[in-house]
Amino acid sequence: SGFLLHELPIQAQFAPIHAIATSDANQDGNLDLILAGNDFATETNTGRYDSLNGLLLVKTEAGYQACEIAESGLYLPGDQKSLIILNYAKGGLLMVSGENDGKISAYQFSRSPSEE
Repeated sequence: SGFLLHELPIQAQFAPIHAIATSDANQDGNLDLILAGNDFATETNTGRYDSLNGLLLVKTEAGYQACEIAESGLYLPGDQKSLIILNYAKGGLLMVSGENDGKISAYQFSRSPSEE
């Protein structure tokens, strides 16, 4: 079937995106996007690109809509480089890693009863 081009909200351009994971975050049957990024390894005179604290983009009929941190509960500060979702029967884990030798963070989420 091929690829489709989707325009993303301006919030997806606040800082470099290094990782994207997909999940049906709001259990509506559409795959939503979880984005992480920033870049702290820039030159001193440039400054850090640090305006992204994680971003959930919910898929709607009109395209992707950015969710505020208070709405999504997703808060991924720092220089994030990779994301992965590990699924299990009653939920999953969003695993996030940042800079070399940095710690890996895990965020647990639950599945709705209709997904079980």
